[in-house]
Amino acid sequence: MENLQQKVINWVKTLKGWQCELAYRLLIKEKLENSDIDEIVSMLKEEKQFEDKVFPNISISINGE
Repeated sequence: MENLQQKVINWVKTLKGWQCELAYRLLIKEKLENSDIDEIVSMLKEEKQFEDKVFPNISISINGE
């Protein structure tokens, strides 16, 4: 059975390209810069394809543990 981290990553990968890109940037940076938002908006306006990402290991807390 998949662990919780893999389930979250698999779910994120089902989102729209820009949502996946946004989630990826949040996971690797923990805080978005204005430039991140500008880049994503620009990619949307230009209808660019978002590339598949290799997501980092994420820390998941259940019930505050």
